[in-house]
Amino acid sequence: MPPVTETEMKELRDLVLGLREEMRLGFAESKLGFAESKANSDAKFAEAKADNDAKFAEAKAHTNAKFAEVNVAIANLSGDVRVLEERTKLGFWGFIWRALIISTFALAISFTTKYFFFGNFKI
Repeated sequence: MPPVTETEMKELRDLVLGLREEMRLGFAESKLGFAESKANSDAKFAEAKADNDAKFAEAKAHTNAKFAEVNVAIANLSGDVRVLEERTKLGFWGFIWRALIISTFALAISFTTKYFFFGNFKI
């Protein structure tokens, strides 16, 4: 093997130093690329988050409006039920009077039917 000269060693050393410098530049560029990529990702994430927050706020407002409509409808229905309850509230004496009237009416119908078919009022 031929002996290595000093100029070859110097060239080899310069080559290694140049390669090392190129690697440093490559790593610096890749770090810069990662930083730019992270900044872009953060910006897109913030934009998407703001968009989602706006959509959620809109959906919440719409839901609250629907719940308000349902509550109003329930209140109206509750008022209608109270009015109906007051109209149909019978009470004890009302029940007795209605029972007397209905039983008298039924008795009159039965006597009329008996007279119509048999012609007499025997009890």
